[in-house]
Amino acid sequence: MPTLKDIQQQFQSLAKLNVQKKPNRAVATGKLRDSIRAIQTRTNKAGGAIFDLKTVYYGVFVEMGTRNMKARPFAQEAADSDTLKAMVDDYFKAEVQLTLMAGVKSMDSRLKKYTK
Repeated sequence: MPTLKDIQQQFQSLAKLNVQKKPNRAVATGKLRDSIRAIQTRTNKAGGAIFDLKTVYYGVFVEMGTRNMKARPFAQEAADSDTLKAMVDDYFKAEVQLTLMAGVKSMDSRLKKYTK
């Protein structure tokens, strides 16, 4: 089962690869690529992790584009990758299974009280 740390590292790695891939290649000096950091910033109400991608200041312009430059979305492509989606699916399946098993054990212990 992948951990949140594994997902975070995969997201960061994929974003770095996407900056270098054609046709969206955005590497001249390597500063943007080297600055990409995926960090867990907070947890939402459902307990899921929220990741933020930190880059040099112009990373957002490369990702979103400007009126003078078309977008070269490296982070969105990383988030949409089949690899990352599969890792997230595996993580949540395992979390749901653990939660269900904890619930079954809890119900089992309560039932034992009443059947004695």
